[in-house]
Amino acid sequence: MKPTLRLILIAGALFSVSSNADPLKDAADKLCNKMKQCIVEEISAEDDLDEQTKQIATSMANSMCESLYQFDFVKEHGDLYDGMLACYNSVSEQKCADLMDGFETPECEAFEQIAEQYSN
Repeated sequence: MKPTLRLILIAGALFSVSSNADPLKDAADKLCNKMKQCIVEEISAEDDLDEQTKQIATSMANSMCESLYQFDFVKEHGDLYDGMLACYNSVSEQKCADLMDGFETPECEAFEQIAEQYSN
């Protein structure tokens, strides 16, 4: 289950992002669905996981999805908004296997650099 946790941590590493109908919400929806898809695939491949462990992993995925929609701060800063949008869209397009291996897109790396400027 290490890869499943890795995917959850990758998603958690993205800035927590409230939403009105906008491209960022749509991108968060797409990313959330991708995360769930990857976790379900990973869980399904693990024959030795009991039901409780599978439920915990699913619950963690749902919690991570909720955090994707907390983006009021990002909306106030155009460079963060654009960066997060690009990051979310780029991650959503990746193969689950790549995400499970910890692959990070150039768009997310660029977003992280912009975000670091706001953390100080």
